[in-house]
Amino acid sequence: MRNDHTYAVVVLAAGASRRMGRPKQGLMYHGEPLVKHAVSAALEVSDRVLVVTGANKEVTEEAIAGMMVTLVHNEDWETGMASSIFAGIEYLEAGEDYDAGVIITTCDQPMLTADHLQALINEMETTGAGIVASVYSQTMATPAIFDRKYFHELKGLKGDRGAKELFVQHASDTRGIAFPGGEIDMDTETDYETLLKMKNDPGQV
Repeated sequence: MRNDHTYAVVVLAAGASRRMGRPKQGLMYHGEPLVKHAVSAALEVSDRVLVVTGANKEVTEEAIAGMMVTLVHNEDWETGMASSIFAGIEYLEAGEDYDAGVIITTCDQPMLTADHLQALINEMETTGAGIVASVYSQTMATPAIFDRKYFHELKGLKGDRGAKELFVQHASDTRGIAFPGGEIDMDTETDYETLLKMKNDPGQV
């Protein structure tokens, strides 16, 4: 499952997991850490996968040791998600091969699949849209793919709001793809316990 055009994937894994109380990057699901699950899906659709680390850097690096990814450490991770997006995009722009676009995704959505990431790519290629976002819980969110013309605006984001404001600012150039289960993420221990019960997965509580 590879693509003719060059689409990078940036996996955001820099958060401190304060509400969880332990690194969500290392939570076990179906026998592997959540961050490894996200990276595995990304590697199925792209040869150019960046993992942005911050807090819990060692946990993340251990979880994905040996995987063919580029690690980008965000020293400013405490300022919010936007700084991790900035770190990933800045790294891509500094490369010799300039990517056609980038998929931005997080490390804590257990329902993420390579098929969904490929659907984002297909929608962009088919419609010519500059942004394709995932749709769940009646909103657009990550994972989302952005044409390189939006790299500058992605780098200009601030705080912890992520890229949602671009979906509004460029509504006419944005499409959505349904992501069943996208609303399931791991912010608290209750979220994790619910996930394990729902999927009958013993995990590693």
